[in-house]
Order: sequence, then structure tokens, then C-alpha cells
Amino acid sequence: MINKILKSKWIYFLLALGIVLYLKDNQLILNPPKYIFWILFSMSFLILFVLEIKSEAKSKKTILDYFLVVITVGFFSILLAVILKIPINQYIIYKTDNEIFTEKCEVSNYISGRTDRLLFYFNKNKYSIGFQNSNHLKREDIIDNYLLKINYKKSILDTYVVEDYVLIKKSGSLSD
Repeated sequence: MINKILKSKWIYFLLALGIVLYLKDNQLILNPPKYIFWILFSMSFLILFVLEIKSEAKSKKTILDYFLVVITVGFFSILLAVILKIPINQYIIYKTDNEIFTEKCEVSNYISGRTDRLLFYFNKNKYSIGFQNSNHLKREDIIDNYLLKINYKKSILDTYVVEDYVLIKKSGSLSD
């Protein structure tokens, strides 16, 4: 069954689009519940595994064949779980409160490369978010002298949706 899906060219476009949308939404949501992904992955894995075994039940299989089926089904289950999580992320964003909160977060690291990322602490958890270093600040300067000011809204499932964020210069105290 998975072989039939792989022969269709549009599936690759849908998978790429799904991953891009997931990554775009995922950076806006802080404290996402991990159990949602694992539930979606488990359901996808079980359904795809049963369908794959049923579709090839007539042919003789070796242990290596079953191992390859498990690997292939696992890969597609991850992709399917990511795609299925997109509407959940959209619902989390939709269900935000109207009140906007502001917090200044300690920057723990700055990673530059193809995509620049800031790693920061929010509610004692570490997160990363995309960052445009238009001032060409050095990594050490960002970590030592700047805070990430985020404006966020509370949402369902104890999540927070980031509305916007900016890097600000540290002053004497974190409470400013």
C-alpha cells in the first residue's frame, strides 16, 4: 500500500507543504503538549501497519521484510502525525485569550547559520525561535547583553501563543 502512495508525485508536495506549515505554526506555540504528537503517531502507526500487512499478506515475508515495513511505516507515521497536528496548532492559536502578557526572557544561546535561532528560557523551560540578526550582533554580545521580550497570549492545554518578540538591551534588572 505504501508503495502505491510513493508512486504518486503529489504526495511529496503535500508532505513538504505539511512540514513547512507545521514548523511555521510550531514556533509560535510555547509549551505544546507532547502527548498529542505521540497519540497521533501511535494511531497512524497502528493503522498504517495493519493496512500494510494486510495488503501484502499473500506474499512470503522474511524478518528483514517486516523490519523494513516497520521502518517505512514509522517514517510515514511521523509525517502523518506532523500533518495531523497542523489543525490542532491552528485551534490552539484560535482559542487564545484576548489579554496580552509581556515577559523578558533570558537568552541562553544564539545559533547562526541557514536559519538564525535564539534559545531562551520561558517559565523555566528552554525554547528556540527564529531571529533576524539585522544588526549583525555577535553571539557573545547577544547572550551577555540582551533579553528577549515576548508578547504572548494564554491558550488551551496550558499553552502560550507568541504574538511578537524583540531583542532588547539589558538594563540593571530583569524587572524593568
